[in-house]
Amino acid sequence: MNWIVLSLLSAVFESAKDTYGKISSIKTNEFTSGIALHLFSLIFSLIYMVCFADYPLITRPFWIGTLAFLFITPAWTILYMKALKLTDLSISLPMMAFNPIFTAILNYSFKGGVITTNGWIGILLISIGVYFVNIKKESAKYLLVPIKNMLSDEGALAMLGVAALWSFGAHFSKMRVDGSSPAFSTLSGAVIGVFTTYMLGIYQKQDLSLSQFTRNIKVLAPVGIFYYLATLISSFALQTGSTAYVFALKRGSIITSSLVGKFVFHETFTIYKYLGLILTFSGIVLLAIS
Repeated sequence: MNWIVLSLLSAVFESAKDTYGKISSIKTNEFTSGIALHLFSLIFSLIYMVCFADYPLITRPFWIGTLAFLFITPAWTILYMKALKLTDLSISLPMMAFNPIFTAILNYSFKGGVITTNGWIGILLISIGVYFVNIKKESAKYLLVPIKNMLSDEGALAMLGVAALWSFGAHFSKMRVDGSSPAFSTLSGAVIGVFTTYMLGIYQKQDLSLSQFTRNIKVLAPVGIFYYLATLISSFALQTGSTAYVFALKRGSIITSSLVGKFVFHETFTIYKYLGLILTFSGIVLLAIS
């Protein structure tokens, strides 16, 4: 079951990316951080491709997935960086728990079938978990306040958008890997990310100056490096593992990234938030085995 080990390892690097993503998005802007995320992934992808990988046979599924990535990649990149910048990690990252829900639903839609009992219980646990994460001490007595907190938090909503986009991206990632190879899929994804995010930044008239980039290189570089490692490793996991299972285990980074929020960024934690994270992760596990 190598894909399980690879998926969990990918989650570790995903959490490291979240940490540096928050730091870089605060020091620069979401467009500069987004470009760095893809640029350093591109650099390391090129090195790996030249030194260790063979040029694969490119088939039709790769091109279909790539076409979809032209639209999905810049959208999730900016939403992701915006969410990290605006909201605590322990609030924004649990929203990614909805990603395996969306992925599982799409998986059944694409392949047919029904969601199992474990799947429905997992969905319920994730929903309750995210609800508890949004409970604050002063609102604990009011049933709808946590939902209001979530819906009024721009960063949380942005990360929910990322969760939805990544659910589509998971299936198109599988197509790209099947139509090429993990290394080539990662490389081409990085090229798309740099180009589309940069063009969107120009259109939005953002500050994309070289001086801003070089001045913050120490926090921008790790974002792309850890993103590259997480993406490459999950691509290898996708070769043998189910899309829903791989990305469900990868979402284990929600827990570690949230704890980074507490111990590194000194975010406020309550008993409700701890309980919410436990319920959320339990729901992800149930979805993975459903």
